[in-house]
Amino acid sequence: MPEMTVIDALLEQVIDVPVRDVIIGLYDVLVESCDVGLASTMLRPRDGKFITIRNFGKLTEMRTAELAEYLRSDNLLEAAIGMATVNSSLPRPPSDSFVEINARELLIERGKDKVVGIIGHFPFVDALRMTARKVLVFEKIPREGDLSESDIPSYLPEADVVGLTATSIINHSFEEVMRHIKPTAFVVMLGPSTPLSHVLFDFGIHALAGTLASDVEKLKREVKEAVPFKFLKSVRRVIWFKP
Repeated sequence: MPEMTVIDALLEQVIDVPVRDVIIGLYDVLVESCDVGLASTMLRPRDGKFITIRNFGKLTEMRTAELAEYLRSDNLLEAAIGMATVNSSLPRPPSDSFVEINARELLIERGKDKVVGIIGHFPFVDALRMTARKVLVFEKIPREGDLSESDIPSYLPEADVVGLTATSIINHSFEEVMRHIKPTAFVVMLGPSTPLSHVLFDFGIHALAGTLASDVEKLKREVKEAVPFKFLKSVRRVIWFKP
């Protein structure tokens, strides 16, 4: 793994242009600059107080290099805005880099008869359990059958295949989680926040399961109207495999 952090590496890739639009929806944050970038909205109340962000009301007066720096923030909503900004302003890989496979299908295929570790309780966990030898689900707020984040050091090293939520970049846990993944594991980063950037391959990721906007105006409407990510109709779900 490189000496610089994953956030440093991503911010180096940002193309500095004016921010054209920012939408903070219930489920997703959308930033439009060179392209459209998404990130999961991270709304976690602090001591019952409203979450506020810097420069509210003036975000579209900023440039991407400045707004992308929000990704470093300990304020999770600011960090989500930063992540969406990064995703909107990364150099776009060639279109033939992507394969249109759902992350769910990839993990089920790669995880057959193996131990699968999932960081985040995704909707396809039950389907994974039908084909994998063992499924380890790690959650900040565990459901029945899940493990907690504190169990990662003890159990994640067992996993042959790992599905890692891209919100690990937003909450700054990425490097810590990666330390507990064995070198031979196949690692997929997934979720709307996933940066489609080659720098992730240098950090131990083998497949990036992200999104590309197929209809920008419809996507903006869906984000505003709180359409959950799995029901978005205006994005292409793609996977970029490490060469």
